Amino acid sequence: MFCVLSLIEKPLYKREVLSNSYGPYAYATSFLATESVIVIVLMISFSCVIYVLAGLRSNHYGIVLIVVMLVSSAATSFFSFLTTITSSSSMCNDIIAPVYVWNAMYAGYLIFIPNLSVVCNWVPYIAAFRYALQGLVLNEFQDNDELPSGQYYIEMMGYDTISVQACVGILLAVYVLCTVLYFISLKYFDNCYR
Repeated sequence: MFCVLSLIEKPLYKREVLSNSYGPYAYATSFLATESVIVIVLMISFSCVIYVLAGLRSNHYGIVLIVVMLVSSAATSFFSFLTTITSSSSMCNDIIAPVYVWNAMYAGYLIFIPNLSVVCNWVPYIAAFRYALQGLVLNEFQDNDELPSGQYYIEMMGYDTISVQACVGILLAVYVLCTVLYFISLKYFDNCYR
């Protein structure tokens, strides 16, 4: 959704920058501030409904909301970065799909982290979705008296090495990195003259 909106706004951005109406930092700040409000509203409404329907622990909702908002904001910044460095929507979509599938595979959705070979055991550490899923799993399963085998599932999935707080910190770092990449790409990628 956000990638398509950025691609639609790209000709407008090019025109405004070429006419010196505003610079790349003003555009990026206003774009991310507007998108952040949309992400916050969507994630609060989405997570409230899902959290209640799934019957998750009521006293751990804050971590779920933080994790969901951080991963959504990081994805928004990353896709905005991709739209800036690519010249067409088809090229952007060709990059987004493999990145998304790769993140989902190595987050633990499709491939269990402990089942990875020695050659590939470093790959989950650079998949951003892993920290979101791990934070959500740890938030629900760790120290839950209603799930006596929760610790077993945490160890089985390979999520016993990083804490919930570390997952949130890493997601925050990923968000900051993606936002910085977006700012840099707006400033230094000269696709205004294509």
